[in-house]
Amino acid sequence: MKFLSRNKLCIVMVVYLIVTIFFSKYDISIYQKVINPIFWILVSIICLLTLKKNYYLISRNRKYIINLVIILLMYSILCYLFGLKSGYVLSPYKHSLKYILTNVVIEILPICSMEILRKTILIRKNKWNGVAVFVTLILFLLEINYNQFYSNLVEDKYEVFKYVCSIIIPLIINSFLYSYFALRNSYLLPITIRLYESCILFFMPIYPDLDWFERAMLYILFDCILYYLFEYVLFKNVEINRKKEKRKWKISIIFYIVLIGFMIGIFYYRPITILSNSMSPIFHRGDVVIYGKVNKDNIENINENDIIIFENSNQTIVHRVNSIINNNRTIYFQTKGDSNNTPDSNLVSENEVKGVYIMHIKYVGFPSVWLYEFLKN
Repeated sequence: MKFLSRNKLCIVMVVYLIVTIFFSKYDISIYQKVINPIFWILVSIICLLTLKKNYYLISRNRKYIINLVIILLMYSILCYLFGLKSGYVLSPYKHSLKYILTNVVIEILPICSMEILRKTILIRKNKWNGVAVFVTLILFLLEINYNQFYSNLVEDKYEVFKYVCSIIIPLIINSFLYSYFALRNSYLLPITIRLYESCILFFMPIYPDLDWFERAMLYILFDCILYYLFEYVLFKNVEINRKKEKRKWKISIIFYIVLIGFMIGIFYYRPITILSNSMSPIFHRGDVVIYGKVNKDNIENINENDIIIFENSNQTIVHRVNSIINNNRTIYFQTKGDSNNTPDSNLVSENEVKGVYIMHIKYVGFPSVWLYEFLKN
């Protein structure tokens, strides 16, 4: 390399990671607003000068950017369609020219420089090895917001679990996806992805109000689809017969889409894990109940002895309807667990009912039960 060798660039990354962790621990604002942008601008200049002599390795991938932008637009439309179910929230970012330029310098320039650095180190490589994995993990660690990370290291295990699933795991998968693009001789594709995501984040006035689980699942699904499309469609190698692998990926992605839709409630049916034995012997702790969703139009179809799913004090409960009470055009349900001696103390209003029991699957919910008990304790 013309300016810095690959090994020296790796050392620079490790040293800067240590510096990043140190400054983040003490919440020194000058680091985020001044030191970090300047560092990444200098790194990108050095890397671009190094890449210039190898430009023929990356220029051929420009034709894929249009395909990528189309995929990104479809993904955004899908996310905003989810907002029709969950609602929308206002953007926390200000949209004056001053704040836009600030976000460009503080947030957008560093992530683009990371991708240029990634490609500079992996310029002569076309397959995964120790260097590629090392670079992927270091760049992942450099992307973590350590102020946020420290704030989530609390005694509440649920918050830690939520942070890992919604932030850490998607970041790891993203980093490996971007390294995959770098190994296929392109840093323009991950830069396009990141610029597009940043524009949505900083410039859109509203976002779909997705919970952490829905957001994480959509991120992971998006990365899987991107990998499939570029590996088996756009980057396809005619010298290798990949029909069987392609078919497996198609099946896997379709299954994953259906599974996510099933779990977050896109479809009429939805699962829930049973945490107690209050409905024994019908179903027990560790079983998964499949229920059909209800709304104001079909709430009157619920009858006595039906098993309903409802919200009560931020808990989801599955009990049987003992009696139905009509009061001022509002329907209330008196419920009781089959193994309980007395009915539930509170009546269930029609607005609290989520669905009606359809069927159950034995034992498959035990991992969720064990995780819930671990986080609760």
